[in-house]
Amino acid sequence: MMENTNPALAKAQGDRHPCYLITVDTEGDNLWARPERPATANSRFLPRFQALCESYRLKPTYLTNFEMATCPIFREFGCDILKRGTGEIGMHLHAWDSPPLVPLTANDRRNHPYLIEYPEAVMRDKIAFMTDLLEETFGVKMTSHRAGRWGFNSAYAKILAEKGYLADCSVTPHVSWSQHSGDPMQKGGPDYSNFPELPYFMDLDDISKTGNSKLLEIPVTSMDVRPPLIHSIARRLAHESLPHRALNRLFPAICWLNPIQHGVKITLRVVERAAAERRICVQAFHSSEFMPGGSPRYPGDDDIEALYDDLHRVFEMASKNFKGATVTEFRSEFSGDASPSASSAQISAEIAVVGTRSAGATPAMVPGQNGRRAIPVDPGSNCPQPDVPVVVVAGTLNSLGVIRSLSFGRMPIYVVATTRSCAAGWSRFCTFVRVPSLEGRGLIDSLTELGSRLGHRPVLILTGDQCVKTVSTYRDEIETLYRISLPSAEVVHTLADKILFQMLAEREGFAVPRGIPLEATSDLSLLQHLTPPLVIKAADKAVVLDSPAERAVRANTLAEARTTIGRMLEHTPRVIVQEWIDGPDSEIFFALFSCDRHSNLIGIFSGRKLVCSPPEIGNTAVCVAAPEASAEMRALVLNFIARVGYRGLGSLEFKRDRRTGRLIIIEPTVGRTDWQEEIATLCGVNLPLITYWAELGRTTAEVNARPVNSVAWRSSIEYQVPPGVLLPGTRVIDGFFRCSDPVPAFYYYGLERFATRIVRRAARLFSSRRWDAATENR
Repeated sequence: MMENTNPALAKAQGDRHPCYLITVDTEGDNLWARPERPATANSRFLPRFQALCESYRLKPTYLTNFEMATCPIFREFGCDILKRGTGEIGMHLHAWDSPPLVPLTANDRRNHPYLIEYPEAVMRDKIAFMTDLLEETFGVKMTSHRAGRWGFNSAYAKILAEKGYLADCSVTPHVSWSQHSGDPMQKGGPDYSNFPELPYFMDLDDISKTGNSKLLEIPVTSMDVRPPLIHSIARRLAHESLPHRALNRLFPAICWLNPIQHGVKITLRVVERAAAERRICVQAFHSSEFMPGGSPRYPGDDDIEALYDDLHRVFEMASKNFKGATVTEFRSEFSGDASPSASSAQISAEIAVVGTRSAGATPAMVPGQNGRRAIPVDPGSNCPQPDVPVVVVAGTLNSLGVIRSLSFGRMPIYVVATTRSCAAGWSRFCTFVRVPSLEGRGLIDSLTELGSRLGHRPVLILTGDQCVKTVSTYRDEIETLYRISLPSAEVVHTLADKILFQMLAEREGFAVPRGIPLEATSDLSLLQHLTPPLVIKAADKAVVLDSPAERAVRANTLAEARTTIGRMLEHTPRVIVQEWIDGPDSEIFFALFSCDRHSNLIGIFSGRKLVCSPPEIGNTAVCVAAPEASAEMRALVLNFIARVGYRGLGSLEFKRDRRTGRLIIIEPTVGRTDWQEEIATLCGVNLPLITYWAELGRTTAEVNARPVNSVAWRSSIEYQVPPGVLLPGTRVIDGFFRCSDPVPAFYYYGLERFATRIVRRAARLFSSRRWDAATENR
C-alpha cells in the first residue's frame, strides 16, 4: 500500500480536531433496482438527514447527478444549504443517464456502464454538460466530484482538472471494482487495491501516485479494524482458502466508515481508530438510503428509524473528536489556502435563489404540515444552542409527550411539579424539580429561583390551564428570566374563559355552537332559546380542576339541564350552555399549532379523535392524524390567528356538524400544549421543538417524515381502538411507554395504576364489611 507523506496533511492533522467529511451520492430512488426512469422522491427525505448533521456540527457534501439536479424539490433544498453555508453541492455523474445520451451497450439502463468505458470525447461532453447544469442551477462553481459507480481513471482526472475541479473522492482504498461489470465487453471497474488511504494531490498520469496537480484525491475512509489475534490468524491462511473466506465473512478485512455497509459497532471502531490516529474521516452515503424503500437494506419506516438511531451514535462520537467540513473546505485547509474557493461567504454571495424567494432575503418561516417535520434553520449558525434549557411546567402525560418531543433538540430539559409521583418526572430526558404549587405565588417564586439558577433565559413551556393563568398574570416578573410563548394577557383571559370566547366568536364570525351564559338559577328561563340536547360547561375550567364540579355535562332535556346547572353553580360562579353538535367521537377534530412572536404560523398539525374518555365530552383517549381535513382546518386556524393576534402554542377543537358538514369550533386551548400533543411529533410535526427554536430566533424548514396514517396515539393501554377504523399497518403507540424511555410506563402502570387498584379494592372491601356489620346489628 502506498503511503502519503505530503507535509500539508501533517499540518491539517495536527489541528486539535481532524476533519469529518460526509459525502452523499445524491441520485434517484433505489438505483440498485435499475429502473427505466429513476424517480426523485428521496429528495423529500434529505432535510431530516441535513438537520441531523447540523445538530452535530457536520456539513454534508451532496454530490449530485442529473435527475436530482433537475428535481425542483432538491434544487430548493440545495440552494438553502448553500445560502446558509451548512453544506456543499458537488458533481456526481451517471454515464447512462447523463446527457448527451450516447448508447454504449444493448441496454445502458440495465448495464449501467462506467463513464471511463466511453470514448474520451463523450466523457468530456458529459462532464461539461453536468458541470454547466449544476453551476447554472445552484449559482456556484463546481469544485468537488465523485465518479458514478466509483469508476475513475487518469483521463477522467485530467478533464476534471481542466474544468476547474479541486477535489475528487472516488477512490476506495483496498477495494477492486473489476468484478463489477458495466459494459459487458470491457474489463469492469477500477482496482483501488494499492491506492493510498489518505488524501493526496494526484499525478494525473498515474492517479494512484502523488503529483503536482491541483486536484486533491480524498479517498473514502476504509481500514482494517480486526482484533490483532484475528489479523494474525488471517495472515497465516491461504488467501482464497475456505477458512480465509469464512474468517473474512465473520471479521471483514476492510471496513468502510458506514453503518449501512458494516453495522454501527464496526463503524464506531473505525471512528475511534481514526480519532486515535488523528486522521481525516470520509463517510459515503446514497441519498435514497434515507427513504423507506429507497434501497434494498431499508424497505420500511422501522428500518429508517433504526438507521437514524445508528447515525446518532456515529455522529455523536464524531462530533466529540472531529470537526465538520465540506469536501472543498477540507481541500482548502489541506492546501493551506486561507480563502477556500467555495467558502460559505462566497456561496452566499454567488447563489441564485430559486423559486419565489428573492435573492439575499432571509428564508421565511416554513410551518410543519401533516407528515412533515419542521426543523431549525439558522442563517447565522450551523449548530443549535444546547446551553439554552427548557422548563416544562407540570408532570402530566401531556408534559411527558412534550419532554420526549423536545429531547430531539438535545437541550437540557427541566420539569417542575409538586411531586415526583408523576410519569413525566421519571423520564430519562429531563431533570425533575419539585415546587410547592403549580399556580399563584408558589409557582412564580419557584420559577424565579430556578430561572436565576439556570441562566441562559430558558424557554418556558406550559402544559396546564392553571399555570397558564398564573404565568400570564405575573409575566412581567419573570420575562427577564424566561423566554415565554404566550399571547397577550387580554387574549389569554378571553380565550381561557368560555363565555368570553363565545362572545368573541360570535363577534368575529367564528363557527361555534349556539350558546348562552348563565350566572344564577334565576337565568334558567333563557334555556328556552336553545334546542336540546345541550352541553353545560364551567366558564373557567381552571376553577373546577380542584373542585368536585364536572367540567362538562351533556343534558338530553331541558329538565336535565336545569338540574345540572343548579348543581354546577354550587362550585363555579358561571357556566355556558351550548347546543350539542351531534356525531360520534370520531367526528371530533383538532388542530395543534404554534405561532412566533409576530403571529406567524410556524407549525400546524391536524388530527382526529377516535375515542374520548369519558365518551363524547372527555379527554382524548385515542387519536390519529387527519390529512383529509388539514386544508380545511388550516384555513380556520389562520383566520383565528389573524383575528386574535395569537402567539405561542395552542389548539382548536372542532366537531363536524352532520347537518351542514361544517367544522364547528368546540373550544380553544390557549398558551399551552394539548393533552395529545405528542401525536403531532409522532407524525412528523414537532411543535414543542419548533416553538423552542422560534424563541431562540431561529427559523424552520420542513422535513419529510413517516406517512401520517402510520401512527395512532393512545393515552393508556386501557383504551381499545375501535375495530376497522385504522388503516392497515398503523402502529398504536402508548402515551406512557417507549423503548428508549421506559421508566414512566413502569411507574404509571406498575405503581400508580397498581396502587390505585389496591386502594379501590380495599375501599370496596372495607365498605362491604361495614355493610355486613350494619346488617348484623339490625
